Amino acid sequence: MSDDTNKRLGVRSQRRAIRTAEGYLELMSTFESGLSMDQDLAQPIADRMLRLLESVDPSPDHRCYVLHLKGEACRFAYRFEEAIVHFRRSLELEPDSIHGLLAIAWCFKRCDRLDEAIESMQIAIEFEPDQAICHYNLACYYALAERTSNAIEYLAQAFELRPNSVRHDACLLVGTIGLADILQTSEAALQNPCIPDLLTAQHRATRQ
Repeated sequence: MSDDTNKRLGVRSQRRAIRTAEGYLELMSTFESGLSMDQDLAQPIADRMLRLLESVDPSPDHRCYVLHLKGEACRFAYRFEEAIVHFRRSLELEPDSIHGLLAIAWCFKRCDRLDEAIESMQIAIEFEPDQAICHYNLACYYALAERTSNAIEYLAQAFELRPNSVRHDACLLVGTIGLADILQTSEAALQNPCIPDLLTAQHRATRQ
C-alpha cells in the first residue's frame, strides 16, 4: 500500500474519530441544556470520548480542536483541573479562540480560581469586544469575587450589546447582587443608561 493511500486512510480515520467524539459531546450537551446528567453517567461517556481521541494522531490542522474536545470531555465529567490542562494546550495553538477562553474560564470558576477566570474573559473581550456572552460571564465572575462595580459595568455592556438574549440572565444576576449593593457601587458604573432598564426589568420579574 502506497504512502499516499496510508495517509488518506489515516485522515479518514481521524475525521471519523472526531465526528464520533462530537456525537458524544452533543449527547452530553443535550443533557446539560435540559435533562440531568450526573457525574456517574457523564464519566463513562467522557472516558470513551477521551480513549477515542487518544487513538488518533491529529494532523496540525486538527490538533487544536482535538485538544479542545478532550477538555470538553473532562469538563462534562467534572474533571475540571484536567480539562484546564487540555484547554490551555489548545489555547497555546489558538490563543484567540473564544470557545476555548469561555471553556477554560468556566473550569477556573469551578476550581475556585476566580482571578484566572476573570483574566480569561478579559482576554476574550480584547479579541471579541462585541461578544455579549464574554461581557456577561465576566460580570458573573466579578460578582462572585464581590467586585460589584466591575460586575455592573460588564453586565450593562452585555445588556447593551444583546438586550433580548441576555435580559433574563442579567435580571437573575442583578437579583443575586442585590439592589442595595448596586446602588452603593461607583458612580461611573451607574452612569450606563442600561442600568435603569436592567433594574426595572428585574423589579418586574420579581413581581410576576
